Amino acid sequence: MGEDVAAWIGYDNAKKSSRHKERWGTGECYEAIIAPEVANNAAIGGATIPLLTLAVPGSPPAAVLLGAFMIHNIRPGPMIMVDSPRFIFYIAALILVAVIALWIVGMLLAKPMSSILKIPSVYLTPIIAVLSIVGAYALNLKRFDILVVVAFGIIGYILDKMKYSAAPIVLGIILGTMIDENFRRALIVNKGDPSFFFTNSWISVVFVLIIAVVIVKQLLPEHLAAKANFKSLYGALASALKKKG
Repeated sequence: MGEDVAAWIGYDNAKKSSRHKERWGTGECYEAIIAPEVANNAAIGGATIPLLTLAVPGSPPAAVLLGAFMIHNIRPGPMIMVDSPRFIFYIAALILVAVIALWIVGMLLAKPMSSILKIPSVYLTPIIAVLSIVGAYALNLKRFDILVVVAFGIIGYILDKMKYSAAPIVLGIILGTMIDENFRRALIVNKGDPSFFFTNSWISVVFVLIIAVVIVKQLLPEHLAAKANFKSLYGALASALKKKG
């Protein structure tokens, strides 16, 4: 799913497990910076595993890497340890070297790059907007894409003012097409019977249970908070009625 999804999930889990949740979003919490960056870097190794063992790229850069392997007559998959037994060790060594190099470069450029945050948003926002429009147009060379960027930019601005989180929207854009394609493919293979997801194997059942636990864990605090707010509102109304009575 790529580094974007990993960064959002890392940020969300770190925020929920933090002891200082009130500091998140203020610019004073180091955890809010460290968590997504660690998840972003860890996703590289995670995306490489299915690439080498199953020939399924775990991120867009991994898909580009798969094409490079094919050009050099290296075919990732279950037989890679038979056809090229040393290749996986080469990749592991390269990732280790890349991590060390990234740490060195990060330590050297951390302070200079942080100065970008000192630039007023009045100057940064127009530059980012122009680059976003140019990038959208360059993708397919269609003016319609520019209208889509402007329209969704306005919608995003409204949602931001309404305190909606951008993370679910980003995840939906990234994963929506993948989920739809694979869901349709699974239904076609099983002749339209959705019970396939629950009765195929015990692995499917385990994943369904994990998804259910995650959903309940996400919704339960919101439900309890809404219930507490309702009780406080009901108590306030009851006390006001008693005073009038």
